[in-house]
Parts: sequence; structure tokens; C-alpha cells
Amino acid sequence: MTTVEANQIWHMKQGDQVNTRWQAGIDLTDATELLFLASTECDAPAEIEVVGTLDPADPTIVIVLITSTMSEDNTGYFYVEIQATFPNGEVITLPAEGYCALIISPDLGPGS
Repeated sequence: MTTVEANQIWHMKQGDQVNTRWQAGIDLTDATELLFLASTECDAPAEIEVVGTLDPADPTIVIVLITSTMSEDNTGYFYVEIQATFPNGEVITLPAEGYCALIISPDLGPGS
């Protein structure tokens, strides 16, 4: 697993399953939900939405499993953010400015 910083781009191939680690930059121990959202357009509904988990060894890392079904159905450049929800109802998005990025490249085809 590779940790993705807010200013990095994560790459994967269509149809692959990847367990990713997203660096939030803040302690998320008290968060009640960590939602990974990815969209090909800003201000558009997420095309990939996954509930993440907090790394027990590092509460600033959100672990997200992107399944082969998700990557099979989606290719291209995705703007990514993590939405953290807290017990008082507060929701913050990370990174605070801009987005992380995910690129899902097309597979070469059958037999590759």
C-alpha cells in the first residue's frame, strides 16, 4: 500500500482492486464516518463512493479499498476528497484546499 499525500496523484488500472492509504493531515480519531468521494467533475455527484477506515497505527491515515467493480466501471481522472463526519454533526472535507487525484487507466484488454 502506498500513502497518497494531498498533492499527489494515485494511479491504478481499470479492473484492478487496490487498497489505498490517504493522508488526511489531521487526527481523525473522533470521526464517526470517513467517506471517500471521487468524481470526474468538480461540483458533481461522486461516481465512486467508499466508506473508509482509520489506520489504527496512524489516526491521520484513511484506508480505502477501491474494488475491481468500481475501477471496471470508471476510468479517467477523478477529483478526490475525504468527508469526515464527527459526533456533533460537523462535516469537514480533506484536503481543505483543492483535491487529491485518482487516475484509473483503461486496461489493455482480454489476456493482458
